[in-house]
Amino acid sequence: MANGGTPIRALTGGGRSGRRGSGPRQQRRLSQEPPAIGSGTIHGDFNLSETAALGYYSIVIHSGKAEVQGGFHVEEYKKPEYEVRVNPDLPLILQGQPIQAKIEARYYFGEPVAGARVIYVVHASRYWVPFAHSDEEEFSVEEEGGEGDYYAGEQILEQSGQLDAQGKLTISFPTKVSDRQWGLRYRIEARVTDAANREIAGRGCVLATYGTFVVLIRPDNYLYKPGDRGRFAVESKDYEGKPVATAFRIELRHWRWREEPGATEFTTEGRTSNTGSAQAYVPLPQSGSYPVTVLAQTPEGQEVRATPPSGSKAESEMCTAKRASASRSFPTRSPTAPAKSRVF
Repeated sequence: MANGGTPIRALTGGGRSGRRGSGPRQQRRLSQEPPAIGSGTIHGDFNLSETAALGYYSIVIHSGKAEVQGGFHVEEYKKPEYEVRVNPDLPLILQGQPIQAKIEARYYFGEPVAGARVIYVVHASRYWVPFAHSDEEEFSVEEEGGEGDYYAGEQILEQSGQLDAQGKLTISFPTKVSDRQWGLRYRIEARVTDAANREIAGRGCVLATYGTFVVLIRPDNYLYKPGDRGRFAVESKDYEGKPVATAFRIELRHWRWREEPGATEFTTEGRTSNTGSAQAYVPLPQSGSYPVTVLAQTPEGQEVRATPPSGSKAESEMCTAKRASASRSFPTRSPTAPAKSRVF
């Protein structure tokens, strides 16, 4: 901040060290006394030459004995010479099946990056299917940006290899069956280094699901009176978004503060129709919070489950839920943190 009668001096320097006023050779790049403008602010310009040193440039502003610092990075952009792609054979698989993928690198002028070194790394993380899908919404396993490595998950594999004369490498690795009945997202990153020692990375994504279809449950309300019957809508669909007729079971437990949900207090069974939908009613005899879970058995013998949505859609992360072709596969919905119906 500055006022009209206070001289202000700006110092700009550059360098990887990030020290005030320092540069690649400890040089001061600029010293100014920009005039103060309205609201106690200042404005100044700093023009970089085309041969400016790369690195971090610090800006130090003095006003009397007060001092404030900031900075920016100067980096050189070089258009990559080639592209790296990671193409899984199947983007959606059942857990326990191996993942197979092809790594391919080609120069932009068309030739393969023959004989290049490859390091590929695999991360596994929990996958959350969005709670609701419209008829138009599609499933895919495309990777979305915006969250950096926050959802990268646990590294489970790092291997090296070499591209063949066509610039390709086929890889395969096993998947595990989640003991917590979660869907798992496998992120494959391939780092290819050509003969000129230039490294380019490419990524691919595979969803390994616990079952072959999804079950969903939604209450008509989250607040009830003692003695009410809670009405729940149950849905079942495959990963094409098509309805699945299946038997299901609903379990009700009583949740108490600082305690795990106790034994099942009520259970009821039903079956979704050919439209993949059904209604179920659950008695709520007394005050409290009640986690409700719907369970169904898949043809391959896995038990998939779901709880009512909590209202947050933050669980939909980098591999979005969209429709894949039927010839590929069908991930299932992972269980969510229990949402509870409250009775007052």
